[in-house]
Amino acid sequence: MTYTATISSKGQITLPIELRKKLELSKKVHIDVDVKTGKATLSKPPSMADAWAILDAPSEPERLSEREQLLADHFSKEDLRTRGY
Repeated sequence: MTYTATISSKGQITLPIELRKKLELSKKVHIDVDVKTGKATLSKPPSMADAWAILDAPSEPERLSEREQLLADHFSKEDLRTRGY
């Protein structure tokens, strides 16, 4: 289905409500625009769930070695001190 959008004098694009509902777009949501051969294609960016699926994230975080954990603890405490916490 083809929808018609309106461009305001400020360059803002208004998408029809039917299209916003179909793409589940709400206020302040960014959309991707792909321009090829004089045509623009709008799409909803991937959600965090999509990003995790792409990355194939492990179900459990990787365990740090004892040395790595000591360094991480030290630097996180140092960071909190420098920020005044």
